[in-house]
Amino acid sequence: MTMETKLALFGGVVPGAITLGVLVLVWRVLARAEEQHEPEREGVRAWIGPVWAGPVLVAVALVLGDYTKHGWPTLWPDSNVYRYPHALGVFALAGLIEAFVRLPVWGAWCVRAVAFAGVFWMLAEGYHPGAVPTPWFVGLMGAGALGGATVATMADRGAALLPGWRAPALVGVLFAGAGPIVHVGGLSYGMHAAAPMIAFGVAGAIAGLIAPRLTLERGAMTAVVGVVYVLMIGAGVQTEALSVASLVALGLAPGAFGLAWFVRTRRPMARVGIVAAGLIVLLGVSLGLAMIASGGSSEEEEYDPFARASGAGTPRIAELAVARLRGEDDGLDEHRGRARRG
Repeated sequence: MTMETKLALFGGVVPGAITLGVLVLVWRVLARAEEQHEPEREGVRAWIGPVWAGPVLVAVALVLGDYTKHGWPTLWPDSNVYRYPHALGVFALAGLIEAFVRLPVWGAWCVRAVAFAGVFWMLAEGYHPGAVPTPWFVGLMGAGALGGATVATMADRGAALLPGWRAPALVGVLFAGAGPIVHVGGLSYGMHAAAPMIAFGVAGAIAGLIAPRLTLERGAMTAVVGVVYVLMIGAGVQTEALSVASLVALGLAPGAFGLAWFVRTRRPMARVGIVAAGLIVLLGVSLGLAMIASGGSSEEEEYDPFARASGAGTPRIAELAVARLRGEDDGLDEHRGRARRG
């Protein structure tokens, strides 16, 4: 089976079918049964449905997408680049906590912050302590937790205002636009993550037409923004010029959900400030990790954007670019080949 066929099947058809089937079942059947016991009171929803399905389905979709590139995940791989499914498992767990426990806004924010901090450690600990000193590592992990939790909270509030097909359709559109940009920017894994998220969005939109009360709030958007965060770390380590466009595209993607949030408030500029601050912090974490980790050069055969003690980063690219001007271009082509395979 070719890579394209495997990606189309396990990164598109299978996660889309699973998402559609589960969402239609739990929202059309379970939500209708629950409404008979807890009807709306004075326009306030006492129960918003089986929201636990959202984060679980996002994680399942990403595991299937990861399978198309890395195979089935192991319990704890040595290489950080094989820990994408584990990272999504952390975000899914945070989403389940949000779904089953009615937390205040600050409580949900804290749960998300812990998840984003844990995922940063999971995907970047290969840099520490060799390439990234402890103060910088702790600082970037804290910044990622702050920015990630803020953006996820904003996206959750926006998704609450986009019931039915609207929020899933927006997820699909965002990843349909950001995925190819990340891929062109040097992170070949980008489409292996974008494809299942597009399938999740399309299937969710169809399910939303069947079950109009479907919502992605309380859990699902934490997992969706988690996918964005994982890709931002990966794209940040890719230190070629196009990666900057990848980071910006990914950083702005969840911001679209903020439109529904701050447009319908009396103080829109305050919401804009919160959204912008969270996105800037996320972008800064990705770029900061890239600049710190790209200080050295590497002779490893396989490019691993997460688990390298010293990376083949910008200084190395500049050195090879000078070699190309002198007519010695073999090294640069070889380096770019490794980057594309990462």
